[in-house]
Amino acid sequence: MVFSISLHIKSDNKSLIDFYTNTIFNLLKSYQISVSDPFALPHKISKFTVLRSPHVYKKAREQFEYHVFSYFINIYCNNDIQLYRKIFFILTFLKYQLPAGITIKFKNTLKL
Repeated sequence: MVFSISLHIKSDNKSLIDFYTNTIFNLLKSYQISVSDPFALPHKISKFTVLRSPHVYKKAREQFEYHVFSYFINIYCNNDIQLYRKIFFILTFLKYQLPAGITIKFKNTLKL
């Protein structure tokens, strides 16, 4: 029986998400937890256009972009429920101590 936890981390700030994923990775490695290297998923770009003047001058427009960067980390735990609880405790603590601008989701899976 293998417990697996998948972390999906998103942010619009590239330097902040790099720092935070490295912090999570190094923290889990310090507890001798088997962790896959964090790998970057393709970032998403949202583009939108705003009219400067709502009534006339349709050619006067401004265009904006919004980038969303994301990382993915897998955590593995073999047959040890105590280690699994420790990992889950660490992750819930990290989830409530997030800096502004970062979202984190984790999904638990059990492989027999």
